[in-house]
Parts: sequence; structure tokens; C-alpha cells
Amino acid sequence: MKPQNKKISAQKNTLNDNDVKKYLENLFVKNNDLLNTLIFPHEVGDSVSLVERQITVLREKHSKLESQIKEIIEFARVNETLAKNIFKLSSRLIIAKDIKKTFQICNNSLKNDFDINVSTFILFNEIKAYKNLTANNFTKLVSSNDKDLEPFKKFLLRNIPYCGRKKKSEYNFLF
Repeated sequence: MKPQNKKISAQKNTLNDNDVKKYLENLFVKNNDLLNTLIFPHEVGDSVSLVERQITVLREKHSKLESQIKEIIEFARVNETLAKNIFKLSSRLIIAKDIKKTFQICNNSLKNDFDINVSTFILFNEIKAYKNLTANNFTKLVSSNDKDLEPFKKFLLRNIPYCGRKKKSEYNFLF
């Protein structure tokens, strides 16, 4: 009986072409990216075949497109987070009871939701709504004629918010 067991186990370890084909099909279905890394050289003398060159070009394009898709997905994630944070800020601002609370909400949101470590709201004390406010670490009350506003002249004429790096003179005024 022992010789038959050896014969049976020897048969089990024997692979035929069909077994290998099935194995490779399953392997490539489960590991689709593996196909992109395989290289089967097709030498024609000292030159490279046209088919091999085309495959190389297609692999390079595929790799580039994969990188672009990953980049787009990352931008989408960042944009989704930004949209959620803008929604949270908007929701909080809607329920703000007064102008002082509005600026506190903005400041807290800039720091906690948008990771903006330093911000300043410049408020012109000529505006009636700001009359009862006092300056603090994130608001600054100034006259619209203040000479320290000179570096901001172009910015103020555009009448739009600005986020970004400032010149040293502007930075010193703001902070």
C-alpha cells in the first residue's frame, strides 16, 4: 500500500498546462496591477520590437494617468473638507446673536476648522455697527484715514477679502 500513496502524492504535485493557465488567470484577476509590471522582452536582433515599444509607452501613459487620478481624488477630498467647514461656519454665523459673537465665531472657525493660526479683522471705527466693539487679539479698530493703512491702499480699493502672505510692513500693522 505504501507505493500507491507515493504514486498518488506524486500525481498531485504534477502540474499540466491547463492547471498553470487556471492559476495564472486567477492570479491576474486578483492582482490586476501585476500585469502592468510584467515585461516580456521581444528582441529582434539589436533592436526593440515596435510592439514592445508601444507597450512601454502605454505603461508610461497609464502610470501618468494613475498619478493624475490620485491627485484629483486628493483635491476632491480637500475640497469636500473645505465645503464641510464652510457649511459649519455658515451655520454658526446664522445663529450669531450680535456682531461681537460673529467675529468670535469667524476667528474660532479660522483657527479650528481651517487651520489658520493667525488672522485679524480690521474694522473701521466710522461704521456704526462697530462702535460698541473693543479691539482684541483678532479684531483691530482703526480709522479709515489711518496712515498705517497706506500699504493696504490697493487692496482696500478692490473691496474684497484677502487671504495670503503679507509684506513685513503690512504684517507688523496687522499683528
